[in-house]
Amino acid sequence: MKSTRLGILSLILASSCCAGPLLLAALGLGASSAFFGKFHWVFLIGGAVLLLWAWKRYWFEQKSCKCETKKEGTPRSQLITLQLSTVFFLFFLAMNVFPYVFDLKGSEQSLPAAALSQGSLVAKIPIGGMSCASCELEISHSLKKIKGIKWVKVSFPSKEATVIYDPKEVEMARILSAIRESGYEPGSPRLFKQPVDAH
Repeated sequence: MKSTRLGILSLILASSCCAGPLLLAALGLGASSAFFGKFHWVFLIGGAVLLLWAWKRYWFEQKSCKCETKKEGTPRSQLITLQLSTVFFLFFLAMNVFPYVFDLKGSEQSLPAAALSQGSLVAKIPIGGMSCASCELEISHSLKKIKGIKWVKVSFPSKEATVIYDPKEVEMARILSAIRESGYEPGSPRLFKQPVDAH
């Protein structure tokens, strides 16, 4: 297999842990995305192995017969493809590693006053199965579609969703069900009538 194909394949494999759940959610198959969360490190390690193999193959192709590399494209286009694959691979790797290296749980964000209307409740819901920042988007998107939810903040580093909702319009069971339908496992929610930090 040529080095450019290996580079592109490594990028597809490494990005599948982040892009896969978003694609499945867009297709209405959000519950299937838990598969990607469980095996996201396997996808990243597989992508790393393929990328290293692609670079080794590229250097081997450069040392071998020049006519062989001209069939697929110029060596410059191969180099650019591998460089771009490497940059994007590092981006997806950083999305997974960054929250573990830098403890982001301490960063606080106050709840919006506009969402804290009379009778609203604040729920902090632990969420299992989150593997990277794209999980936040998928869960947040699912929750924002529910009538009665006024504000949502999903945090991958703390593996938790903070939701402001009107209990007269939506029940907690519906909120937890939406998280499950997205392919993640909600824990027992903690309910507050007073404002709390959304970190």
